[in-house]
Amino acid sequence: MTISEAQAVNTILRWITGQRGGEDGRPATGDRARTEAMWLASRAHAVLGAGLTATDVAENWPDDAPGEEGS
Repeated sequence: MTISEAQAVNTILRWITGQRGGEDGRPATGDRARTEAMWLASRAHAVLGAGLTATDVAENWPDDAPGEEGS
């Protein structure tokens, strides 16, 4: 895993778990988490030749983090 991939994973995990502050000083917003997830999906799809694409992630990304419905 590269440093960039690890940072992307941490952004997504911070968004999911509600820990919005980031070690890079940038907040883990839903938009940022979606962007990182799309990037990771694209990279994984290129290596595997299968699985979710960036478009799949974009089209199915939730509006709220788990546990935040309606907030």
